[in-house]
Amino acid sequence: MVERSEPINTELTLFKLLTKFGGFQSPTIKNISLRFFVNNKAELLEYNTISQLLDMESKADFLHEKIDSLTNFIYGNLDKSGEDAF
Repeated sequence: MVERSEPINTELTLFKLLTKFGGFQSPTIKNISLRFFVNNKAELLEYNTISQLLDMESKADFLHEKIDSLTNFIYGNLDKSGEDAF
């Protein structure tokens, strides 16, 4: 557990905190170039380029999974405050 110098505000819920900061936002990531080249012109690309595009796609998928996990946590704890929220 992290040590804090200030006491936790037990009146501040995750809902109030998110509202105060304008909500929860996540980036929109689209990797259309990979799908286009793999489906139509893969033979024109070098291995390093294809490898980088695949790496970008896997990292984007991982980010989406993390965002889903965070969203599920937030929705499950919107009304909780203080230590109970974490």
